[in-house]
Amino acid sequence: MPRYSAFRSQPVRVLIVDADRLTEGARADIAVIDPSGFDGSSGAYAEAPCPGIDCLDRMVNRNDRAVAATIVGGHLVYEYGDFAPGFGTTIHAGTFLAAR
Repeated sequence: MPRYSAFRSQPVRVLIVDADRLTEGARADIAVIDPSGFDGSSGAYAEAPCPGIDCLDRMVNRNDRAVAATIVGGHLVYEYGDFAPGFGTTIHAGTFLAAR
């Protein structure tokens, strides 16, 4: 077994959750990473509004260009800075991982 494969699957096997493989019919929560987004800018100080609390900002360290897309439960919910219409209001993607 290649090293990267063992590293990828071992943490979820230890936690005993159903998320250690990418096969037809299995869970499909995937983050698509764009390597060109890793330019060091996430180390800079930045603030963003704290959801649900008016007039409160929080410190964030992120680079929105690093994540190209996010797929949850087989559905594209985020792509290059835009969330799917209704995400978080009418579209509720994802579920808790049940222990095996």
